[in-house]
Amino acid sequence: MCGVAFASAPLFCSTGCLVTTAQFDQLQREVSTLSDRVEARDKELQASLARAKEQSDELDQVLRSRAASLGVNVDDLGLDVAQLRGETEDARNDIAALLSETRELRAGFDQRVADLEQRLNRETEIPEGQIALKREADRLFKTADWPQARRLYRIYLSRYPGGKKEAEIRFSIGQTLYNENKHRSALSEFYWIVQNARTDPAIYNALYYSGLAFSKIGQCDKAIAYFDALVADSKAPKKYQTLAADQIKILQADTGKICTGRKADGGRSDETTTGG
Repeated sequence: MCGVAFASAPLFCSTGCLVTTAQFDQLQREVSTLSDRVEARDKELQASLARAKEQSDELDQVLRSRAASLGVNVDDLGLDVAQLRGETEDARNDIAALLSETRELRAGFDQRVADLEQRLNRETEIPEGQIALKREADRLFKTADWPQARRLYRIYLSRYPGGKKEAEIRFSIGQTLYNENKHRSALSEFYWIVQNARTDPAIYNALYYSGLAFSKIGQCDKAIAYFDALVADSKAPKKYQTLAADQIKILQADTGKICTGRKADGGRSDETTTGG
């Protein structure tokens, strides 16, 4: 088995909150873009209003000129007036449509800002206290919010390193990764437990899920080794012993659909993986 690759630890401010500079900058850019769009719509609306006023003034001038002119052709005047009124009406319709679109854009903008603020608050509001932090992480885990649950679990480890629940927390982190089909990353968490917490009850969870993760990436020889360890351990929960034995049968009978890491002649693959 090769070594474990760990991600860079998150940064925290003096009050314990998580500093998410990249996420905050992205939210700021999105808000700035939306603001520019609203401003552009406002300018377009003002231009349309100006054009409508010019057309209205032109209509007034034509009417005054026609009324003062001798021998005016009433029919032609009527056509000109109708044309100008039609153009003015079109401009008013355009303005009404633009106003409606601007209102919708503003409403969407306000909602987007509210959503961004909620997301930002969610990223920065972290429960204080060891019990409250783990309770919130467990709640998010139960709702299948894997990224947020994992974030709080990692914060827990950074605040309370070396605690009695470290193996349990690391297994929970591994499960969130496993549930997101990030099997190699999950193996790193499970491997830490296998190497550093062999007397912790979480060891049996880690062994079983390590076997599952290895089978997911096609390395059945390693998967079977972990399942064998469970079956041979008399202290392992009966549930895991039974499940592990069933998994061994499935993998041994596989012809290549699952065990893609095996060589064609049935030998062991030379492929390596993190955490294994």
